Amino acid sequence: MILQVDGPWLDFAVANQTFLPIEKVVGRWLFEFIVTQEVRKVYKSVFDAVRATHRPITIPFRCDSHEVMRFMSMRIEPAAEEKLVVTSRTDQVISRRKVLESEIMYMTISYEHLFCSHCNKIYIPRINTWLEIDQALRSGYVTQQLNVSCTLCDHCEEGLTFIAESLYVS
Repeated sequence: MILQVDGPWLDFAVANQTFLPIEKVVGRWLFEFIVTQEVRKVYKSVFDAVRATHRPITIPFRCDSHEVMRFMSMRIEPAAEEKLVVTSRTDQVISRRKVLESEIMYMTISYEHLFCSHCNKIYIPRINTWLEIDQALRSGYVTQQLNVSCTLCDHCEEGLTFIAESLYVS
C-alpha cells in the first residue's frame, strides 16, 4: 500500500501531465497502477526478493513523455514490518520533438502493438523486434493513433528476473 508521496513525486506528476491528487494515490496498492499481470508478477518477484534478503536494489527504467526521453532509477529498500521504501529519481532527460499528436491510447486487449512498460519500446510483429516509438513512427511501422497493450519485452523481463534472483546470491 502506498503510505506517502512527496513533493518531487507531485512535481513529476504535474510535469508529466498525469496529475493525480495525492488523496487518490495514498492508501491504494501500488499494483493498482501497474496495468498487466505479467508486469505485476515480475515486480512482485523483485519486491519479494528485497523483503526476503533485506537487501536494497536500484533498477533503471524509462518514463517518457512526448517531449522527452526520461531515464530514471527506482530504489527499493526494505523497511520495518515487511514494508518497502520505493523512491524514484530522474537520472537523465533527453529532449526530442513531439512524436505523437495525442497520448498513446492504452488498451488492455490490443495485441497489435505490445508496449514494454519498462524500456518504453514497442513490438513490431512484421519485423519481430522491439523499437523506440520514434523509430517505429519514422519507419512507418506505426501511425500517430497507437493502441497498445502494456507488457515487458523479453530483455526487460529477463533483466528484472535476474535482478530479483541475484539478491538471493551472496
